[in-house]
Amino acid sequence: MSTDHILTSPAAEAASRRAGGSAVPRTASPFWLGIGCAIASIVVLVSPLDRYGLSALDIIALATLAYAAPGVIYEYVQIHGLRAPVLTRPLSAAGLRFALLKAFGFSQIVLAAYVVYASFPEYTKANYTAFHDAFTTFGPAFLIISALYFIACQIWLPVKRDFYWYIGRYSIIVFLARVWTRMLLRRFALAWLVKLFFLPIMIGSLSYSVEWFASHRFELAFSSFYTFFDYYWELVLAVDVVLAIVGYIFSLRLLGTAVVATDETWRGWVATLICYFPFSAVLYGSYLTYEEGYRWGNALAGMHIPYIMYGLTILFFHTLYLSASLNFGIRYSNLSHRGILTDGLFRFTKHPAYLFKNIVWWLVGIPFITTGSWIDALHNCAILLCVNAVYWWRARTEEYNLSRDPAYVAYALSMNERSICRFIARLVPALAYRPPKFPDPYPPIVSSH
Repeated sequence: MSTDHILTSPAAEAASRRAGGSAVPRTASPFWLGIGCAIASIVVLVSPLDRYGLSALDIIALATLAYAAPGVIYEYVQIHGLRAPVLTRPLSAAGLRFALLKAFGFSQIVLAAYVVYASFPEYTKANYTAFHDAFTTFGPAFLIISALYFIACQIWLPVKRDFYWYIGRYSIIVFLARVWTRMLLRRFALAWLVKLFFLPIMIGSLSYSVEWFASHRFELAFSSFYTFFDYYWELVLAVDVVLAIVGYIFSLRLLGTAVVATDETWRGWVATLICYFPFSAVLYGSYLTYEEGYRWGNALAGMHIPYIMYGLTILFFHTLYLSASLNFGIRYSNLSHRGILTDGLFRFTKHPAYLFKNIVWWLVGIPFITTGSWIDALHNCAILLCVNAVYWWRARTEEYNLSRDPAYVAYALSMNERSICRFIARLVPALAYRPPKFPDPYPPIVSSH
């Protein structure tokens, strides 16, 4: 929640480029950590907790905390070891006021967010009900915890007059009035816009999954392959959303999981936002619709063994997609740099989540099989290729943002030689990674929280 400033020099970047990408940097989050986090959240999601009087909102909170716990412990140990943080100073009256001033700044952001959510008609829709309930139910406790967090930062970390201090000192009104004229304020605002846009979507999606699990009991998941497929599919989607919620909430300087840099380009924001509701409903629902309601299950209906084999293939790639996301641990965030990942599936290719997600769409949607003519099939395949192109564009914009960090440059250059997809770049050299040329002066990497 506090603020760091990290600047990488052009010399450091040049040294990394001269290395030719041979040295792959250490991963920011190990793959095994994500597996542990996922198992903890799955135990909560599949348990019949609603039978004990717990609401869907309670289960969402428990699943989020269960996923976060292993990650928080790991990140804490990485920084502080198996001991309490080193006390940098006693908490004086002045220090307490300093911390509470930051907490006051943070509370103004939360209040402003509440006003925005209450003002836009989009957030009155049913899919945001769970988020509104979470906001009003846990909001007061969250503000108290944030105050305790800022006090802890005051005791254990170097004192910083960060953006929370700035808002607490000058008010959020002054902050918003100056945000587009001062670069550092703008970067902080962008980091918060990411959270404020994606959290309602993710919590609403998780609410649907929790309700689905309540009506589809775990003990019935293995009654047939059909029920197993549906249950496993929904479980992957639920865990994927849980890790996103945890990533947006647990962006903490005290754990070293703070945002390093937020994408500042319009290309990056457009490429990402069009992949999410409500914008995706327009793009994929009106323009890039490649399905006719005839999917893989329809094509294989009545063929038991082929159905099972094909279904297992889908679940295999669906699992690979989740595995790539789990590699983030508690560091997940769209449009943000929170450490370079080089472990797990990232050892074999860049953007593994996008790769396997798009493969799953081809397997599930089967645009090449249609009840119409071959022209219809060709049309559907062309549309799905356009969807794939959107994610290729999104990956490129992410690479541009991450390339401000020499560690990513070293990793991406190594993937030109090591990636399982390197043959594509050899066939089409323009697809190979090349470090972008940033404008002068070199844009700094700024941690926003």
